[in-house]
Amino acid sequence: MICRLDTITPINVGTGNQIGMMDIIQDDEIIYVINIRELFNFLKEKYGSRILKKFEAFVTGKTKTYYGGRDTELSLDKFLDKNQIFIDDVIDIPNIVKYKANAPFVIYRDIREQIKTNNIPYIPGSSLKGAIRSALLWYHVKDNTDELIHSVRNDLNHHIPKKYIGNKFVEEFFSTKDGKYDAKYDILKFIEISDFMPAKNGNYNLSIKNVKTYSLKYNKFEPKRYDNFVESVEGYVEGRISLSPQIRLAIKNENEYPLLKEKLDILGLEGDSDLKEEDMINHLKNAVKEFNTWCLSEEIKLCEKASESKFPKILNGLKERNEEKVLIRIGFSVGTIYQTLFKLIEEKDVRMAQEIVNKFKVGRYNRVIDAATREIDPPYPKSIEITTDNQPMGWLKWS
Repeated sequence: MICRLDTITPINVGTGNQIGMMDIIQDDEIIYVINIRELFNFLKEKYGSRILKKFEAFVTGKTKTYYGGRDTELSLDKFLDKNQIFIDDVIDIPNIVKYKANAPFVIYRDIREQIKTNNIPYIPGSSLKGAIRSALLWYHVKDNTDELIHSVRNDLNHHIPKKYIGNKFVEEFFSTKDGKYDAKYDILKFIEISDFMPAKNGNYNLSIKNVKTYSLKYNKFEPKRYDNFVESVEGYVEGRISLSPQIRLAIKNENEYPLLKEKLDILGLEGDSDLKEEDMINHLKNAVKEFNTWCLSEEIKLCEKASESKFPKILNGLKERNEEKVLIRIGFSVGTIYQTLFKLIEEKDVRMAQEIVNKFKVGRYNRVIDAATREIDPPYPKSIEITTDNQPMGWLKWS
């Protein structure tokens, strides 16, 4: 089924790489990401090989002043200015500029790169599947958390490291075969999700956002001192979400996939003779929608603990939009499965949640249980990322 995703707020699905200050030119609220090799060829051809020696001396000299962070003078803009090379002479040559992005403020540090193909940003299918996976896990566990509690208790008894708590439960939940987890037996392999690309008319906008991190401390959200510059996409993208035709053969192969039939309900499918892709899509949307409502409600509740916080209003706006249409959240600043499982544990067994926080020294500890709310007090440590123009990152409308 062809699906469309419209950005509600800016999206950044990162590559893990940073775009350095020596890779960009900023001019008139636009950054130009440069092909350095082509730039060197141009400079050598126009100014001779001596310009490359100047470049090497510039970089060497500036890095010597490095202390506790990148020297703000170590930028391509500064090099061009120092050597009286006009920016227009550089950016007017097509092969030199890979692509450009809006940047309505001064960039002074590295930028988190948005994933692209041929310099065109897109939303990877794997990111969407990860978001759907989290929603399905919550949706099917929320009303019966006994197995989750039992599994996590075993993790604690066996001294499993913090980042692996709950992994065994998640793997067993999605696996269609007993024994050691193998991705080829994961039921979500039967959901095929393509990469979501901008429409043919290129209706997207790439811009740089400054994302600030606010941490809840002593009933107040305090901003971190550092800035996060990220490439962000706005517009709409299209792709396909389908039920794999292989599922019919897999259902018949009970030796290979012995648990598949009983786990079809995870995908919103009933029985094994009439598998309807539309039923699956509707189930996925419903699970994602309910998951978002729960997540936003919990975040709003937490934000309301802070005095003079602007976040409840912002999050309530998203919650209202999610009730009208199905939203989905991906990319930079999105929470983890660990946090999702933790909150489910706290709702069911607050003493176990307290034990996890205190044992692994999560945030401010030792934690106590609030007698009135039966929640951990102070609340589970929370950070919120929001752009300097008051937009949370990562929300799309799914249609």
